[in-house]
Amino acid sequence: MDPLIKEKMNDRIRQVMKARTGPSFEERMAVRSAAFKKVTKATEHGQAKLIQAAVARGKAQPCVSAARPEAHVPPSIEDHGKQHAQTRRENESRYARLAAEQKHRMDTREPLFKLEEVKAAFDMQNQRILDNKKRMQDDEGERWDHLREVQERVLNRPLLMEDPCGGSSAPHDEEEAKKEKDPNWKEKFNKELTKSIQQTIKQRSGPSFEARVAVRSEKFRREAKATVLSQTRVIDAAVARAKAKPCESALRSKELTPPSIEDWAKEHASTRAENEARFAQDDAERRHRMNTREPLFRVSEVQAAFEMQAKRQIENKRRLREDEKERWAFLASMQERVIDRPLLVEKFEKDRHTKSNPDIRLIPNHAKPVAMNENIRKCVSQPWFTDSAWGKEVSSLRARMDARPKLHEIAYPPKVFPEKPCRPKMGCPLDDRLHEVISQGWYKQSEWAKQVQGIKQRQDDRIPLSEMKYPPKKYDCV
Repeated sequence: MDPLIKEKMNDRIRQVMKARTGPSFEERMAVRSAAFKKVTKATEHGQAKLIQAAVARGKAQPCVSAARPEAHVPPSIEDHGKQHAQTRRENESRYARLAAEQKHRMDTREPLFKLEEVKAAFDMQNQRILDNKKRMQDDEGERWDHLREVQERVLNRPLLMEDPCGGSSAPHDEEEAKKEKDPNWKEKFNKELTKSIQQTIKQRSGPSFEARVAVRSEKFRREAKATVLSQTRVIDAAVARAKAKPCESALRSKELTPPSIEDWAKEHASTRAENEARFAQDDAERRHRMNTREPLFRVSEVQAAFEMQAKRQIENKRRLREDEKERWAFLASMQERVIDRPLLVEKFEKDRHTKSNPDIRLIPNHAKPVAMNENIRKCVSQPWFTDSAWGKEVSSLRARMDARPKLHEIAYPPKVFPEKPCRPKMGCPLDDRLHEVISQGWYKQSEWAKQVQGIKQRQDDRIPLSEMKYPPKKYDCV
């Protein structure tokens, strides 16, 4: 392409970019630099004025502190004395008023226990006793009704274990003969069976519910009676004390009586003497510090501040020059990459898969290097890592991992699974009762026990399902 045409196209592109984006970076940079220099110069001028004014004040008044004005000077000993006297008079008048009010309350207070309250407490106790008796009577009646229902549903019917198979023919004939001879045989039989069951239950379970209820009731009555007597004694003692000393409070003893006006005056006098001595010592120390204190600003410190300010100016100028240099370099690189590069009309085909201009979009993701792996590989290849203790440890670990046998080369013995024992059978009170019943002689001699023994023997003699062999199943082919 003709260089003249290329130059005109570049000029045209620069004009269009300037019209669209406004002033260039160099112009904006120059404007911001001028504004920053102006602000920096004004700040330096203001700080220099403040330092000069402080130096002048320090030379004119070397013993005056700028941290505290004259309005904040602490009061003198006389002012403290007047304020302390005023506070003492106010405290004495307040203590006298409080003592008079306390004495009036103590003289006019009511007794701890009134006769109406004690009588109401006795009436409430009697009513609670009556309610408790009524509640216990109702509870006892409900329990007796429940026991009667249980007796009707359980005790007045025969048990299956007493006659499981119906008995033999001979006893049946005897019962038939008794029925013919005695028309009331059923009632007698129920009485005998009820008596036998009651004896068995009493022998197995201990005392009856009625006996346990009677024992607990007697114990509860004794405890309730002892509680009522102790409460009655406490109330009687309280009533006697209230009648004997109606104006004495039981909530505070004589040791807790507040001090008198004379005791308050003695304590206040000792406190006043301590405060006055402490105030005098603090004032003397404060005056000594004020007379011996150093000036607010020293000449050496001011000179050091001026030197530090000059160093900061030099450092700021150096930093601005470096920043300006970096920005100009960045602009030059931008000009090389944007303005001086060939136009698309000149070179529209790009080189692919080259070292200088690779096309990242055509490289598959699994072939692209991971940045983290590159950083790790670069770090672990440095001498400071390879010469460190951890680097040596990693190298030894890597050597041991490379030298160990592979997993497919290791021979493992076959795993032996131990046989798990069966869990023990969990029993309940009903099982214990059944074992006790079937161990008795009348059950072992019965026909039902013999049948159960035969069934158990047949179950033990049969072949287990795991040992049985079945003929192969035949399927009908259509």
